[in-house]
Amino acid sequence: MSKRAPVFIEVGIGLALTLFVIFAHQRGGTLIDTASLKTYDVLARYAGPAPISDSVRIVAIDQDSVENLGRWPWPRALTAQLIDEVVASGAKVIGLNVFLTDPDRNQGLEEIGRLEDRFKELLAKQEPALKKKKVSTEDLQEFLDGDIANARANLDGDSILSQSIEQAVNIVLPMYFIPGEALGKVDALPPFFERDRLALPADAPPVPSGLSATLPLAAYGKVAVAVGHANLAPDTDGTLRRIPPVVRYG
Repeated sequence: MSKRAPVFIEVGIGLALTLFVIFAHQRGGTLIDTASLKTYDVLARYAGPAPISDSVRIVAIDQDSVENLGRWPWPRALTAQLIDEVVASGAKVIGLNVFLTDPDRNQGLEEIGRLEDRFKELLAKQEPALKKKKVSTEDLQEFLDGDIANARANLDGDSILSQSIEQAVNIVLPMYFIPGEALGKVDALPPFFERDRLALPADAPPVPSGLSATLPLAAYGKVAVAVGHANLAPDTDGTLRRIPPVVRYG
């Protein structure tokens, strides 16, 4: 082989790499990003599994849970019972990965509310006539304030769950930011979120931004120990390798 052959080979490799970089740049860097991510995956596999800690437990809502306890979504009262049992088992912090953004829909509670309103209407209408006849309405009022009120409380899943969260004093609830850069002012967050706001220093590395926020109902947010974002940011190949610790909002 000629002494010039290695030189030609080196030049050829250099030209091939240059052409690859130029082609990848024209494609928006996708090829380079993908190659880098796949290389990371290979190195991560060779690094071996991370040490397993027994300080974290996952209470999963899986197919067996649905078959035994009913289809999802479960009643809020059932979720409250689950929290009570996990708290009783000694959990120090509980991350409840269930979005509580809408009020619980409970037909029984709605019907109780209609009956209560109708009962109050009839009582107010008949009370003057009953007083003229010296008929006491105390028993009727006690029925309204006692039995009906208790029935409403027993069916109010949101109230039951918020009480469990408040009593647990260690529940972290999820929220979600719509990704993107805001062009103007963003909607103000509720007061309970101020405790979880972080002030980023001027030299902080780039972090994802949010256009708007989907938060838990105030009844839940104000009694939880904290509210944290649940945004997932897959890499360009669709694989989830990291989770941003913070999101910039506003």
